[in-house]
Amino acid sequence: MEGKLVVVDKRYLVIDGMQVRLAVSYGPNVTKHMAGGWLAPPVQEGDCVFGLHNVITKGQKVGIVDSWLTSVDASGVSGEEEVVRRAREIVQAIPDAEYRQLCEAAGEIGDFGRSPVDQWEEVPKHQLSRG
Repeated sequence: MEGKLVVVDKRYLVIDGMQVRLAVSYGPNVTKHMAGGWLAPPVQEGDCVFGLHNVITKGQKVGIVDSWLTSVDASGVSGEEEVVRRAREIVQAIPDAEYRQLCEAAGEIGDFGRSPVDQWEEVPKHQLSRG
């Protein structure tokens, strides 16, 4: 099983004209293999893990900007409904001020807003750049 994005949050921060959001992935626990790496997420113990990521959205297309902001243990989570519910809880628990900080990057910062991305196609981030 490969990890995949399961929730893209409705909040966004406009940076250089692009909507930067937080998204949560779910998949096999790769944090043990990443331990000790540069900016590696916290190591989790279970077989599966949630990952928090920066993504750029353009219409229904979503591209991951930062591989991992952090990881969250997914022990005891089973079934697609529970995975999605827990992923939503993770991202919705982040206060707006912290959300903005997690989305900020080099570039001109614009508005902070909300709009749903209910369905998406994950694409390489270079397909979402301005131009």
